[in-house]
Amino acid sequence: MRNPVLLLISLVLVSTILVITSPAQPPSSRPNKGIEENALQFYALVNAVIIDGDKRVENATIVIDGTTISAVGEDIEIPKKAKRIDLTGKVVYPGFIDAFSSEAVSLTTQPDSSPHWNKLITPQISVAKTYKTNPATNAQFRGIGFTTRSVAPKNGILKGQSAVVNNGDGSATVEIMRTHVMQHARLSVNRGRNDYPDSPMGALALARQTFLDASWHEQQWRAFNEGVLTKQPERNDALEALAHVVSGRQPIVLEAPNEQYLLRADRVAREFELDAIILGSGREYRRLEAIKDTGRQLIIPISFPKPPNVGTFESALDVSYTDLMHWDHAPSNPAVLHNAGIEFAITSHDLTTKSDFWKAMRKVVARGLDKQYALKSITTIPAKMLKVDHRSGKIAKGYLANLVVASGDLFEDGSKVLSTWINGVEYSPETKELQIAGNWRISTKADSSIDGNVLKVTQEKANITGQLTLGMEELKEVQFNKITLRGNRLSGVLDGDKFGHKGVIQLSVVFTREEEALIGIGQITWPDGTLDKLTISRLPNSDSAKEDDKAEEVAEPVIEPSKPLFDINYPLGAFGIDQVPDAIPCAAFTNVIIWTCGPQRLIESGTVVIRDGFIDAVGTDVKIPKDALIIDGEGMHLTPGIIDCHSHMATDGGVNEGTQAVTAEVRIGDFVDANDTNIFLQLNSDGEALERI
Repeated sequence: MRNPVLLLISLVLVSTILVITSPAQPPSSRPNKGIEENALQFYALVNAVIIDGDKRVENATIVIDGTTISAVGEDIEIPKKAKRIDLTGKVVYPGFIDAFSSEAVSLTTQPDSSPHWNKLITPQISVAKTYKTNPATNAQFRGIGFTTRSVAPKNGILKGQSAVVNNGDGSATVEIMRTHVMQHARLSVNRGRNDYPDSPMGALALARQTFLDASWHEQQWRAFNEGVLTKQPERNDALEALAHVVSGRQPIVLEAPNEQYLLRADRVAREFELDAIILGSGREYRRLEAIKDTGRQLIIPISFPKPPNVGTFESALDVSYTDLMHWDHAPSNPAVLHNAGIEFAITSHDLTTKSDFWKAMRKVVARGLDKQYALKSITTIPAKMLKVDHRSGKIAKGYLANLVVASGDLFEDGSKVLSTWINGVEYSPETKELQIAGNWRISTKADSSIDGNVLKVTQEKANITGQLTLGMEELKEVQFNKITLRGNRLSGVLDGDKFGHKGVIQLSVVFTREEEALIGIGQITWPDGTLDKLTISRLPNSDSAKEDDKAEEVAEPVIEPSKPLFDINYPLGAFGIDQVPDAIPCAAFTNVIIWTCGPQRLIESGTVVIRDGFIDAVGTDVKIPKDALIIDGEGMHLTPGIIDCHSHMATDGGVNEGTQAVTAEVRIGDFVDANDTNIFLQLNSDGEALERI
């Protein structure tokens, strides 16, 4: 029979081990079915460099107790029970905060008994009610240092309410920080719908009417509750949710796909006195002064356009000067906004690949954005914007243990995120760089000019170069114009003329393991569009780029210009001007035949004096002011400006709303395209004014 005392000691030891090694659980109202676990979650991060806003602290210590920072500084007494983690040579930042992200949420996941009559109006939707942790998505955000983000509904016009979540892998009850944070709206729709609205103009009109309805709905219920009305108003959850916005109790984020939509969104916000924040497009530099005058906080994406394809004469013809200028100016947009005194948060929204975020941020800093402000744009500014600044955005006592550990200054090339801490839990990146350096035998169609040849790949950290080694007498090696590795996919481009083809040859393979050997399976696309399947297999003794005695050339880093190559003009593009022309205070047209279009009919050899944009005098005996610019129009006619009473020019994004028989609510004035050069062409053709319909 076992000794009962030894058995009791064993049970105590096992229980103690379970308590120490089990993951920490937050306090919960759910009753526990077994023994309460209270895991140790006490850490001391020592010898770190802390960069927090404009402060830099060397040899610092951060003490984490549970989910919270309990102490931070240079001379900190470390509790004996804390687990020490040495971060010598590492940099620690506050956890980064993304002010905007989105995910699809529909009313089918939130059944509602009284929705709005239009399915694009769903302000009652709340992300917090359906949010579920997505480990893959959260890992992408953590990989670039974002520990916290705002999640908004993705679809609709008046979309619904966002939640602030931490990017940990705990349950929603653990990771959601705030609910019903902001309302979100996009005052436009994609064309091609069969239901109302089918146009941006109709979408804005519907939003405007819904704001009016929400205000009216709240007034009706107030009057009924006070006994003024005897008939109970309808229940409408959409209008009830929106009442918080029209009364100013809840902010709203208005999405602006370009600079004109931003100004349009501001006008709507002013019309209804909304507390609006605007999600920008990266094109704000085009109307800087007007956007500054709005006084709005902005959320700015840094998804810059790819270099336009001007590799051939034909492709260059398809690239507009506007596109070229935007490519040139887009990386400077944040610096331009900051220099103008406009406050903004930076978001990773719109980036095709989240891992490109720091590449884009470094480009932004190279273009003149202050490093400290760049850091604030992803820490303290979004924290305040989302009203979580009392617990997030700083490394301070009492704040959440949301941290980023980096190999160095993240705004410098070569530095990377090593791990993130969220609610006191450390998360490390789960992916490793695929090593593909070496010589690879190509197998494809037997009659192909590249079958049996060797693809030589060199790999120096993130830099990949490649060349084809051929068995042709007249050509031994062909360098790839471009070759990239993203995850496990290798893509490359070659000149087709080296193989007797006009155009470029594209190679794409995905690496996989077959019997523990790494192989690549994919295709080659010839300039005429023909596709050939191929595989590549690594040759023996070529698992390193150092198989040759030759020293490999290391690709020089691309040096980002400190400012755009060309000055901005307005409207942006080929017909733009650098600045508004100086107005002529006074001018006199002399010796002209004047068409008065009045009782005087024609005046021969007359004079017209213009002052400050208005006609000051007309006739044959007119005294010409001394400061007037005299324009001799002898033999010429002078008429009033022509007014076009029916025009469809300068409309932005398509405006006709044809999904309802009566659409008197739409306003053509909402969608004037100030960038349409037809305006200037009309002026050049004697057109002074027009009626847009």
